[in-house]
Amino acid sequence: MAIGIAHWELDPNAWDRLILGTTVLPGVWDVTGSIARDITQKKGKGRDKAHFKDRGIQLGNFDLVGRFISPEAWAAMQLILPTIHPKKAGGLREPLFINHPKTQFLGISVIYIREIFTPQIDDGIVSIRMSAIEFAPPKKKKPSTNKPIAPAGVDTNTATPNSLILPTGVFDPL
Repeated sequence: MAIGIAHWELDPNAWDRLILGTTVLPGVWDVTGSIARDITQKKGKGRDKAHFKDRGIQLGNFDLVGRFISPEAWAAMQLILPTIHPKKAGGLREPLFINHPKTQFLGISVIYIREIFTPQIDDGIVSIRMSAIEFAPPKKKKPSTNKPIAPAGVDTNTATPNSLILPTGVFDPL
C-alpha cells in the first residue's frame, strides 16, 4: 500500500486524472475496484464451523470510467484509444502502467485492459468504461538444484556422457 497520496481537497486534479502507459488521458476519470484474498471455506459434515484456506492474493479488478465534457476531449480520446487497446492479431496486448490515487492506494501500478464498453451519453456528457485486471508477470522457473546421479568419485560438473561409461565387467548386478 502506498503512502504519500495527496488528499483530494489538496490536489483535486490528481483524483480526476488517469495516466495509462505514458499518456495522460483526456477527460475526468474515476477508478473503482478491489483487491482480495483467495480464500476457500470447507465445512466438515456434522460440524458447526467452517475451516478456511488462504491461497494468496487474487489479482485486482478495476473499472475505469472517463467523462468527456468537451468535443476536443472526446476527439483526443478517440485518437488515444488504439494505443491503449491495439487490435493486433494473436497474443496478449501489452500491460500498461497506471497512475491514479485509488490504484496507488492499493499498491497497483500495472494493469491489463480486458474490455472497453461502448460510449454512453448522459445529459450531454459522453462517457466510456474500461474493465481492467492487475497485471502480474509470469513467475520465472527456478533452476533445478538437483544434481545428476553419477557413480561414486565422478565429478558431475566436468563429466561428459562418454566418461560415465563404465568398463565392461566393473558392474556386476548379480
